[in-house]
Amino acid sequence: MLKVPRFTGARNYDPSMSTNANDLQQCLTLLKASDDTSKFVALTIIPAILSRDPSLAPVCWAALTHSFIDRLLRTKSRTTADEQNAVNDLHELAVMILHSFATYQGLAEDGHMLAHLPTILKTLRFSNPTTTKLTFELLQRISSTRTGASSLAKAEYINVLVRVVTDHTEYTSLVLPILQLVLPDAASSRFTSTSTSVIDNVLATLATDFKSRAEDVQLCLLDFFCNILTALPSTLWMSDESLSWQRELILGLRQLTLNKQGTKVRGQVSQILAAVMNVHGFASVFHLPPSTAPAASEQQSSTVFDTKFAMLVVNLAAVDIRATLTDLMKELASPEYQFTATRLAADYDILVAVISYLITTPDEVGVGCSSFEPSDLLKLQKAITDAFSETMDFLRERWDAARVGALGLRGDDDGALPALGWDISSEGGIARDVMIVSAVRALSLWLQEDEGLRQTAGGIVDVFLGLFKEGASVGIDYRGWVMSALQWVVCETNGREVFLNEGGWALLSADLRKQAASGSSAASSDDADLQVGILEARVLLNVLENVDSVRKSWLDIAQTTGRYFNAATLSGSGVACQFWAELTSLSCALLAKAPTEDVNGSLRRKLVVNGEALTEIGVHVDYLPDLKLS
Repeated sequence: MLKVPRFTGARNYDPSMSTNANDLQQCLTLLKASDDTSKFVALTIIPAILSRDPSLAPVCWAALTHSFIDRLLRTKSRTTADEQNAVNDLHELAVMILHSFATYQGLAEDGHMLAHLPTILKTLRFSNPTTTKLTFELLQRISSTRTGASSLAKAEYINVLVRVVTDHTEYTSLVLPILQLVLPDAASSRFTSTSTSVIDNVLATLATDFKSRAEDVQLCLLDFFCNILTALPSTLWMSDESLSWQRELILGLRQLTLNKQGTKVRGQVSQILAAVMNVHGFASVFHLPPSTAPAASEQQSSTVFDTKFAMLVVNLAAVDIRATLTDLMKELASPEYQFTATRLAADYDILVAVISYLITTPDEVGVGCSSFEPSDLLKLQKAITDAFSETMDFLRERWDAARVGALGLRGDDDGALPALGWDISSEGGIARDVMIVSAVRALSLWLQEDEGLRQTAGGIVDVFLGLFKEGASVGIDYRGWVMSALQWVVCETNGREVFLNEGGWALLSADLRKQAASGSSAASSDDADLQVGILEARVLLNVLENVDSVRKSWLDIAQTTGRYFNAATLSGSGVACQFWAELTSLSCALLAKAPTEDVNGSLRRKLVVNGEALTEIGVHVDYLPDLKLS
């Protein structure tokens, strides 16, 4: 059999002997020849041609005889031991040819390249280590293209790659990036009939025995799960069957956490735990097999709540927030900021999960549920409060730097003040920063529980209102979170004064009137918007209850309520009914408290009729009796 030189350059060809055009013509002629020797010579000429003019890559690629390349790829499976060395060269030559051409734009997803995939994957088991490494680099380039990822998103190909990870861990770092690009494509609508089982099997296989794997493999798998669980729709891995492999993975994460790994590993652990908590809830992460939980003693259930691990995870998240925010302003323009912001966002998601768990879990629960002792709860409360206290300081500083530029300077509220360039850490600026989004979401939840922080939160009411306004323009709806926070903050004197001075009433009133106009018929109402409207009405009512007088401009909301309310479209339940009940209560309170000369008599009568209509269908309307008596 012919032994050919490796595809590393035209060692026996002098490119200076002719022009590049002559070289190309000679190469194309040789590629069209019927004998293999001419084709081999042509392949040795191609690197010299492309090194001088890379734009000729598509021409050379189109001239290749792809059946010949495929034959070279398959040669290894048809050889005897005596032919081993020559075959190694032939098989490696084919891989190197494809590997080289895949670097040029468009060729990695070319139809001829993708047609070689079945042979490439089939012959993996015959490849030597050097060729195997080149093969996976080639597959990485193919999978980085949309068409290439779609072509690899087949169960048989995915299973081959997964077997490599489990049987040949030395290639883990090369294979997992391919799976990371391919699995989201397999989850698309074109593959719905098989995607759930295929993806669940992949994740289950990779998570199995995670704890017992070598450290370098663990770190590769950690990076994989960190990225894939946020890239895949949660519906693909939230089934009851998936809990077993998730528990295997979490046991490994527990071990990494207890071993006090570095910042990067802690960040990846936090992101995985937060992703699982967002789907299954806080408690699901910490219900582990009894043998791993220190408090397991005589539990009858198959899992027990690991209080030690839970306390450690929450405390690490809170401490990370406090330690990082202190100097984070200096890092806003650094390349590492996005990694830091993503890690902190996961920390805040963990706090959201534990707060929600504590709010919704009864004080007395059954065996196997929450086992937080009173002393544990006090420690959690202090850790969370300290983290959010630091968060509010950071939000204040970040907002001032981005919107004002220096303390003591205020921009014109009517004019758009551009953000400072160094603070635009992501497209959309501060309002689209993943860390800010998660921080505001978490803080709004904790302010409902921590009365001590509400007074302090008055100092960032303008930040809340600013994010309320800016969020819509960058595709992030802050309204619900901001309203959840302000509902309690405006009950404090400081928070209420800032709210009114910063135009909070006008902002919320305008949004409420818009929703009332669009939600006057049940068919056109949007439940998500109406839920926000309910909170907005409660915020304004809390403000109203704590002021001495009503401004005339505030009565606009009552006029809108009277104009658009339509009892015929409502039933005794539902979000729309609750929205109109809150809006009518606010309107009744406004008219009952407003000076008589500012109140239109027909509007008063209209609101009384509306309130009575709601009462008739079983909905309570606050302040309706006050309006009747006023």
